[in-house]
Amino acid sequence: MKPLFAFAFGPIEIIVIVLVAAFVIGKLSRRSRPRQHSSVAGWFFLFGLVMFGLLFFGIFTARVVHVPQPIEVVTQLPQASMMQTTITREVEPTEPPQAAKTTDSIEEMWKQLTAPRINLEETVVEESVSVVNEAIGPSSPQELTQAAKVILSASVPGADPFTQGWLVNAAKSILDGRAVPPPPAAPAAPAEPVKVTQKIQEDPFAALPQNAPQPPVKHPNPFAEERFVEQAKSLPKPDWVINPPKQVGNVRKVIVTSGPFSTVDECQSDLDRKMHDVVLNRMTNFSQSSIARRTSNATLDEMGLGGDYIRRELCTDEFVDTLDSSVGEMKQVYALLEFNETQDAMLVDRARSYSRREGLQSVSLIGGGLLASVATLFGLLKVDTWTRGYYTKRLFLGVPAAIITVLALLFVS
Repeated sequence: MKPLFAFAFGPIEIIVIVLVAAFVIGKLSRRSRPRQHSSVAGWFFLFGLVMFGLLFFGIFTARVVHVPQPIEVVTQLPQASMMQTTITREVEPTEPPQAAKTTDSIEEMWKQLTAPRINLEETVVEESVSVVNEAIGPSSPQELTQAAKVILSASVPGADPFTQGWLVNAAKSILDGRAVPPPPAAPAAPAEPVKVTQKIQEDPFAALPQNAPQPPVKHPNPFAEERFVEQAKSLPKPDWVINPPKQVGNVRKVIVTSGPFSTVDECQSDLDRKMHDVVLNRMTNFSQSSIARRTSNATLDEMGLGGDYIRRELCTDEFVDTLDSSVGEMKQVYALLEFNETQDAMLVDRARSYSRREGLQSVSLIGGGLLASVATLFGLLKVDTWTRGYYTKRLFLGVPAAIITVLALLFVS
């Protein structure tokens, strides 16, 4: 509530001003009339009324104290340095493709396989060793030789041409599968040393362009495809959307539906407003008539239930539906609110607290206004008595007009 008056003086200054004013008025009154007609009780009564008025209006005042903020100390940071590193890697030479050794015919391969393993002649032994080394692998030479013999023996002249050709190719791949070793490569040139250069700039952001335009980034929307839209439409609705819950037991379930909008955000905003109205209506129904009358124009924020209270404490489920309309696809959001005994009791308690606070404020305003009016009238009568009716017309017309003008300006501002 906005205060009616605001004083710029502290309590000590106000007391001093009141005492000085009382002293001046007392001196003037003593000069205007005989001393035997003065009364000490009247002075104390006037002083008490003045202090009571100051105390009453001080309740509704708001004093603003300007606290000087400390001067912000800005410490210069050390200049950043940028380091550029250039690293050169050694390029390994690529090996040339290996050519496979081929044989002339099946007879020569058969002779190589059926030749004796031991021969007294040195040349024959060297040839047989070289043939075996080329025909078999380094891991299992006996198995490879036996497999080649079986394949060649199965390749009889009367066999199927396709099968015979396949067997011949298999035997060739077994005997001559090893590649010819490539010639020794020339020694690679030594790699260039790694060059590391360091550059220190006065301003590390000087070389960067200011407000450089960036191309727009387009992110693919997986839900834009028709199959995803159809899949979303085919999802079954919850049972509480199709069949409204029954209003039995201690728990009350209420379904709140937003209007169809083009976006989900618009649906959520409309849903929040409708859930707010539902909670206020339930609070009003559980409260008494006097409490409901005071809380009819209130909001949940004024009752201390702002923020995400509804979605955190009352909303238990939510469903987003897609509708087809003449203007295109529309969104609609459903929310399920549950009110139990604990939530109802808290709503009623908040409504009663708000009603009591509003009632106290109303009584304070009315009582303060009446007391201020009586004090003003009594002060005018006292001043008129001191001045022997010389300023009667000005006092009883000008002072109320000034008070009404000040109050009107305060309420308008």
